[in-house]
Amino acid sequence: MAEPREAYEARAIARHERIRELRSEGKSYRAIAAELNVSIGTVHYALNKAAA
Repeated sequence: MAEPREAYEARAIARHERIRELRSEGKSYRAIAAELNVSIGTVHYALNKAAA
C-alpha cells in the first residue's frame, strides 16, 4: 500500500529544505544529489521552486 499523502508531502518538504541548506553551504548540485541519494533534477527542481 502506498504511503499517505501527508507523509509523502512532509518528507518532500524536509528534503527540499535540506537541499537548500546544503546549497547555502556552497555544495554543488552533484554533491547534494549524491549526499541525499536523489537525482540532480530533484536538486534543480527544489532550488528553482524555492526561488519562485
